Amino acid sequence: MAASKGTRILMETKKRIILLYNEKKSAGQIQKVLLQKYGERVSRQGVYMFLKRWKEDQVLTRKKRGKSGNVKIKKVHKDLIQMWQRRNDEVTASDLQMKLLDSTGLNVSVQSIRKVRRDLGFEAKSAGRTCQLISRKNVRERLTWCLNAVDKKEDFRNVIFTDETTVEMCSTGRLFFHQKSSDIQQKTSRRSRPKHAYKVHVWGGISYEGRTDICIFTGTMDSVTYQHILEKNLIPLPTRSFQMDSDFIRTMTVNMFLSQPKNGCSKGTCWIR
Repeated sequence: MAASKGTRILMETKKRIILLYNEKKSAGQIQKVLLQKYGERVSRQGVYMFLKRWKEDQVLTRKKRGKSGNVKIKKVHKDLIQMWQRRNDEVTASDLQMKLLDSTGLNVSVQSIRKVRRDLGFEAKSAGRTCQLISRKNVRERLTWCLNAVDKKEDFRNVIFTDETTVEMCSTGRLFFHQKSSDIQQKTSRRSRPKHAYKVHVWGGISYEGRTDICIFTGTMDSVTYQHILEKNLIPLPTRSFQMDSDFIRTMTVNMFLSQPKNGCSKGTCWIR
């Protein structure tokens, strides 16, 4: 009889598994004998788990679950799990289990905690990618700026958005391959990473009419370097707004012809104005 995934093993099949196990056969060998001789399809994992339970109590039938298995997690417990998970996004199911036990006296399994957490909408994510934190003040200001743009039906046709980032010239992948050698190892089997990696800076911008050229440079950016980058890479239109990522609220107008600083402002800012 072919058993589908999740179907319990029949009593007759269990007896045959025990007889084959007493003949010193492994779980894989028992699986093959059951299929070839009796036409019974049981997974190797199913055979292994049954033998594991049978070695513990020598009983063919499963134990009935006690009261602890019938414990229902109430809404107040779900609210606590949600509160703790929101406070600390790295808290584990085992930690939540202990917190519930200490605070409410409820003893549930880790699997139950994980199920409740999934039902609450929490998903496990890889920590490989990160995002920048934003202060509450900047969150309010950015929200106000966005709502104002929506209210005015801003289409950003006359705005250039620019940004810059720093890239370390080293390996950052999670997977790499190493080949062992019988000679002296030329490369270590562990990920090599310099203490102070070589860095390059990348600057670029986008607008409704297209993108700017990408500028790659090293060293420290000062006002003179910044003016040179804008002159060479920014779309050269004198009546275009320039949105700086460092100041999301203020938008300045690019004038490619002004180069003399005015009183009370830096060289770079006055050059842009």
